[in-house]
Amino acid sequence: LHWMVDAAATRSAAEILAGGGAASGARPVDAAGLQAPVEAAGLSPATGYRFHVLHEDAAGNRSAVVSTAFVTASPASGGIRVERSAVTVSSSGGPAYAGSEFVVGDADDRVLVALVHGYSATAGAVPDDVAVSFGGAAMTPALSPSTDSDLDHREWVAAYVLAAPAPGPGTLSLNWSLSTRACAVTLVELSGVDQAAPVAASGVVDSGFVSQIAFARPGAAEGSLLLSALAVNSGGRGADIGVTDGATALRTGETGSLATSDVSFATASQTVTAGGPKGHGYAWTPADRAILGWLEMKEA
Repeated sequence: LHWMVDAAATRSAAEILAGGGAASGARPVDAAGLQAPVEAAGLSPATGYRFHVLHEDAAGNRSAVVSTAFVTASPASGGIRVERSAVTVSSSGGPAYAGSEFVVGDADDRVLVALVHGYSATAGAVPDDVAVSFGGAAMTPALSPSTDSDLDHREWVAAYVLAAPAPGPGTLSLNWSLSTRACAVTLVELSGVDQAAPVAASGVVDSGFVSQIAFARPGAAEGSLLLSALAVNSGGRGADIGVTDGATALRTGETGSLATSDVSFATASQTVTAGGPKGHGYAWTPADRAILGWLEMKEA
């Protein structure tokens, strides 16, 4: 069994056998079936990685490479922590949309956040009747669906929260009436969040035809966590998105719908520390229209 952990979406068999990445290794397989867990040391906390693995037998026959995405936990030293995240994408969008199952843990003071990225069929329009639930429990709007000030824009972002979600698997459901061509949702489970008022502040930054965008929250409290969601009108070209100002990328991707009706998306988190940045942004290529929404999550 040969394996590698890094941020690359895919790896070839040759690359895995050569080793490297953030961590890598190999070990013999003594029996068929489920194998013992692989432990990868030296990974950064609250960071997205991919686990690439392949099997090779004594005759040199190799399996196909299997790659799985995961996010490492934040340090368990108090404060708000990103426990896990996942993204689910619809290439045809709404109005009725159900994501795949997400398994909630049992950490203290947990909150589930749904960061929604959409692409409307009508220029300048955003849904105004979005209903979001997880596991049958209604999620509370934290950021209403928002697009930017140019009425030709179709990309939009929104955010919803659920305090104290029940541990175990649940399905995310969204419903709205406006015709939407594409949708992506990043689910983020946090711990150490105030249960009565999880969101201290929220906001939106819009743009013209640009290749970078950022927000600042000067009043953010030390110990709070800033979450952000970016939607870029990529028109089927895709967008190579990076985060700035020391933020941690959670999920990035593309809806992969119609060639002219695509949205590239990204989400990131940032713990507010004394003397540290209070806000972050994104940079991408090629340049295009974009909208960024952000939340300040309040520490318990």
